[in-house]
Amino acid sequence: MSSDLLKHIGRNIIFQESHMISFATFMENCLYHHEWGYYRKRLDKVGKNGDFFTSSHVHQIFGEVLADSFLLSFTEIASKKPVLLELGGGTGRLMQQVLTRIRECEPSIYQNLEVIMVEISPFHIECQKESLESFDIPIRWYSSVQEAALQEEFEGIIFSNEYFDAFPVHLLEKQAAKWHEIGVTCLEENDEPVFQEKTMPVSLITNQLNDRLPTHLPDGMRIEWQDGIEEVIEALGTMLKRGRIITIDYGDEEGELYHESRKNGTLVCYYQHQMNEEPFMRVGEQDITAHVNFTRIREWGEKIGLHTVEYQRQDQFLIQNGILEKAQAHQDRDPFTSKAMKQNRAISQLLLPGGLGGLFRVLIQEKK
Repeated sequence: MSSDLLKHIGRNIIFQESHMISFATFMENCLYHHEWGYYRKRLDKVGKNGDFFTSSHVHQIFGEVLADSFLLSFTEIASKKPVLLELGGGTGRLMQQVLTRIRECEPSIYQNLEVIMVEISPFHIECQKESLESFDIPIRWYSSVQEAALQEEFEGIIFSNEYFDAFPVHLLEKQAAKWHEIGVTCLEENDEPVFQEKTMPVSLITNQLNDRLPTHLPDGMRIEWQDGIEEVIEALGTMLKRGRIITIDYGDEEGELYHESRKNGTLVCYYQHQMNEEPFMRVGEQDITAHVNFTRIREWGEKIGLHTVEYQRQDQFLIQNGILEKAQAHQDRDPFTSKAMKQNRAISQLLLPGGLGGLFRVLIQEKK
């Protein structure tokens, strides 16, 4: 646990008149503090040596199917200088898979393609540059969507895989038939702050969201409200003159997300591939995440001219784009050496209804 980050957050709390900060502020510090935040550290976060896996780490076939869908879109867009932008590309593994496929299948599109990576982590930018060094096309980096929107305007595709789930969230709880925001306060033990939850006496977010918050849910129900979604969607819409935005993440529509079956909300943490519900443990050393409210993304997109083309489960998207056609017939018996068996297992894992296939959603928005 980062003692410096603990003390920094503790001082921030003490300096507040209420001696409290929102959970969104706490989470933002844990994940994105410029020096001690989880995503800023020079450590593996994804893969075997990290804290969680993504679909692109299951097998390269995920990136290949994604690339196949992009190629269809590029053909429809018919731009002379198409752009492919990825949000939060991590180590660059997924973009590497996608570009490899595009280069092999459609060299004419590849030769005219330009790539933009939006990445907040300097360590991940280094990883991405290493992963993408073999591609002889223009690649540009920006540290935020807002920075990119000031410089870029293009026709093409914007995509993300597990990007919005890492946005800081406000925690809201129904108490005495009213929604209240849960903040973070602290005590001091052994010269270090110990963080605790506490209901905030005044909450700007609950006042702002008064008409959006569900009224039918029982007392004790918790939900999360991700910070900054609308600003990011608006910036993406500003950049994209014509093309598509593909968002892949775990989440749901608002009606399913804010449901009695999720009484404690969806906030969880990941550390060394183990899930926990203790955000005040391992501060700065574990991932903190919450399910994405796809209704917000879709509705705000509609307001700024992004038409919803498709919203479906990941397994449906992958099947629609030909993943089953990549299953290989074989007579191999050794699962450790057989490439065909490995690829077929990966297809099953990506389509599993109780796993990646059923938990993840794919939202496709279009601007014409």
